[in-house]
Amino acid sequence: MPLTSFVTRFRNSSQVFIKDESSSSSGSLPTETAEIPERPVSVVPTTAGGTGTETAPNGAADASETRTDPPRVTIEGKETENRVKEEKKEQPLTLRQRFFSRHSTQKLPGPTARPMTSGNDGSMPGRLDLTKRFTVSKMDMTTLLQAIETTYIKHIEEAKFEPVRQLARTFTIQKEQYQWAEPSSTLPNYPPYLAVIPMEDRSGILQIFDRAKFIEVAVALCSEIPRGISSFLYGEPLGKNMVQLEAGMRRLSKQRKNVGNIRTIAEREDWYTDSVFAQQSFTGSNPTTITKATAEWVRRFMNAANAQGNKSTYTLLSAIPADEIYIQDNSFIRSAVHAQPDEALCSEDGKRFGCASVMLLHLNQEGQLHPLAVVCDYKGSMENSICIFNRRLSADAATDHEASDWPWRYAKLCFQVSDWTRHELAVHLNDCHFVEEATIVAAQRSFPTDHVVYNLLAPHWFRTLSVNAAARESLIPTCITAMTGLTTAQTHSFILSSYKRFNFPASYIPAQLSRRGFPPSLLSSQPFHNYVWAKNVSEIWTVLHKFVHSILCTVYHSHAEVLSDKSVQSWCDEMHSETGGQMPSFPDIATVDDLANAVVLCIHIATSMHNSVNYLQGYYQSFVPNKPSCLSSPLPAKLSELMQYTEKEFLAALPLKNEHLWRMCEQLPYLLSHEVDANKTLAAYARGMEHEAHSKRGVRWEAVGKAAKDFYEELMDLEEVFERNSKMMDDNSMSYQALHPTRLAVSILI
Repeated sequence: MPLTSFVTRFRNSSQVFIKDESSSSSGSLPTETAEIPERPVSVVPTTAGGTGTETAPNGAADASETRTDPPRVTIEGKETENRVKEEKKEQPLTLRQRFFSRHSTQKLPGPTARPMTSGNDGSMPGRLDLTKRFTVSKMDMTTLLQAIETTYIKHIEEAKFEPVRQLARTFTIQKEQYQWAEPSSTLPNYPPYLAVIPMEDRSGILQIFDRAKFIEVAVALCSEIPRGISSFLYGEPLGKNMVQLEAGMRRLSKQRKNVGNIRTIAEREDWYTDSVFAQQSFTGSNPTTITKATAEWVRRFMNAANAQGNKSTYTLLSAIPADEIYIQDNSFIRSAVHAQPDEALCSEDGKRFGCASVMLLHLNQEGQLHPLAVVCDYKGSMENSICIFNRRLSADAATDHEASDWPWRYAKLCFQVSDWTRHELAVHLNDCHFVEEATIVAAQRSFPTDHVVYNLLAPHWFRTLSVNAAARESLIPTCITAMTGLTTAQTHSFILSSYKRFNFPASYIPAQLSRRGFPPSLLSSQPFHNYVWAKNVSEIWTVLHKFVHSILCTVYHSHAEVLSDKSVQSWCDEMHSETGGQMPSFPDIATVDDLANAVVLCIHIATSMHNSVNYLQGYYQSFVPNKPSCLSSPLPAKLSELMQYTEKEFLAALPLKNEHLWRMCEQLPYLLSHEVDANKTLAAYARGMEHEAHSKRGVRWEAVGKAAKDFYEELMDLEEVFERNSKMMDDNSMSYQALHPTRLAVSILI
C-alpha cells in the first residue's frame, strides 16, 4: 500500500484522538474492539519431501486453524480455474517453498478501534481541528498511534495485500504468471519489471517495514500534523545554526526519540572534518564509486590550480604518483538527465537545486584518504565550472580552521548532494532493486522450480518484487521526486539512464575493484587498509563463488552441458530481449564458470551489494547536514562569490525553511535502516540449505550438503576476518558490520 495513500487516509480519518483545550470532551480509547480477519495460511512441510499440512503462519499446528477446503489458485488474465486444477499436481515442496514457509509473517495483533460518536453539536469530539490549540500527553499519543494503526490495518485488510499459500505449480503456469510489463507502457517509464506479482510472491507493507518505524514516518510525512505533536514526536523545531542542529540531534539520541533511536554521524563532534568526510567514500552509505583518477582529470585540476595562481596545489599534484590520485566523478549527471552543459539543475518549483560535483582525493602510502579539490557543479569544462582547492594540502595538516572554513564545507556539501543522487537513484535503486528484478523475471520465465539455478537463486528473491512494486507505486513518485534537485522528468531519466549504463560482467567484484584501482590481490596492503568495504566484499565474493560453483558442478559435468541447457540459454535470451530484460551486456553463458559468475552476481546484488548501500543510510543521512538530497538555495555563480560564503550561506543550502523536505531527508533513511532478522540472513540461508540436503538421499545431495556446510563454516570464519579488518581502520570509532554474514540480509527485504 502506498505510504501516501495511508497518510491521506489517516489525514481524512475521524479516528484521531487529541485532547482539545477548548472543549470539555476529551478523546479516549473505545472500549469495544473489532475482530481482525485471520491471515491466509501457509503450506508447511511435515517431513522432507512430504505434502505438508496447512497451519497458522507461525507454523504451529492448531486444529482450530486447519482448513479442509481445497486450495484455489487464480492466474491473472489468461487461464481458467479448471485448467489450473488440471495442470496442478501434488509435488514435493522445493527449497524455495520451504524457505518462504519458514519465514511467513505472523498475523497482525491488536484491536481495531471504532470511530467516536458525534457530540451534541454534530461535531466529532475526537476529530483533528487544526484551528484550535492542543496539549499532548503520553496517553494522548498512545491513543493517536493506536488510531493510526487502526486506519492502516483496515486499509490492508480491504486491499487484501497479503501473501497467500505457497503452492507447487507447473512451469507452464509459472511462465504465464511472470510476464514482463510492456516496454514504455507506463508514464513515467521504468526499467524492465514484472507486470503483475503472483499472489504467492506478494508481501504486505507491514511485512516489509518495521511497524513502529513505519507509523512514525507516516506521521512525520503528514504535513498537517500540528507543531505540538511534531515536537513531541520528533523533537524541537529545527535550529538556527549548526551548533543548535548538532545539539538537537544529540538531544534526540539521549531521549531515544524517533531518529534518536539509531546511531547517527551527529554523535561525532568531528563529523564535518576532512578525515570523516573522506572515509565515507570507503565505508559510508555509498562505498562503491571511488575510482582511480585518469590522467586527463588530473591535468584538468592542475590547469585549474595554475589558473587560480595556487602554486602549492599545482606543485603537490605534480609530485603525487599517479596511482595515488582518486576521484569521485559525478560529471555525467547532466548528460544522464538530458540537460545542457550550462543549464541549472533544479526542481520545477525552483526551490530545490542539484549539482554534478567532481572531487579529487589523495590516497597516500599510509592509507590516509584526503580530499584535495571539489568542482561544485561540473558544466562541461573546468573553465565554466567553480573549482575550489582544500587549504589543507595533506591529511596531517592542521585542523584548527576546519569548522569555520565555510567555502570548503559548502563545496563538500555539494559533493554529498551529487553523491546522494548517484547513490539513491543509480547505485541503490537501479543497480540493486531494478537490475535484480530483471534477473528474477527472466529466471522465472526460464527455469522450472526443480532446476539447480532456480533453487540457488530463489531464496534471494524473498520480498524483492513487492518492495520494488511499492517503490514504483509510491516511494519514487511521491517521495524521491520531491527530494531531488532535479525535475520529475529528469529524475526518471536518470534512473532509466542508470539501467542502460549498467554493465553486467563489469560488475563482477574482481573486475569492478580492479577497474576502479583496487586490485583484490593488493587489498591487504597498507594503502588500502581503510577500504574495509572492498576487502570484505572481495572475501564474500570468493566464498560465494566457491559455493555456487560447487553446487553447479553437482549437475553440470562439462561446459557442453551448460551450453546445451535450454533453460540457461532462455535466461540469456530473456535478459537480452528488447521486450524483456533489455540488457545487452548480460553474458552469453557457455561454460560452468560463465554460469557461476552470473549466478553469483545475482546473489551478490541481493545480499552484499544491497546491504552495503541500504542499511547505513540511517547513520550517515538521518543527520541531514551531512548528506541532504538537494541544495535549498542556488549555487554560487563565481568562485569569488563562493569564497565569501559564511555559515549563513551554508545553512541556506539546507532545507531549514522546508520542514517537510527536512523530515523526508531524515525519516526515509531511518525507515530503511533496521537490523535484519536472524532467520533472514545469508548465514541462516547457508545453514538451511545444509539441513535441507541432509534430509535427501543420493550422491548429489551428499555433495550439496558438503558444499552448504563448507559455505556456512567459511561465512562464520569471515565474521572474525571482518572484525579484524574493522579494527585495523585508522578510525574505528564505529565498527563496520554492513557485510557480516550474520547481519547480511538474504535478499532485498526493504
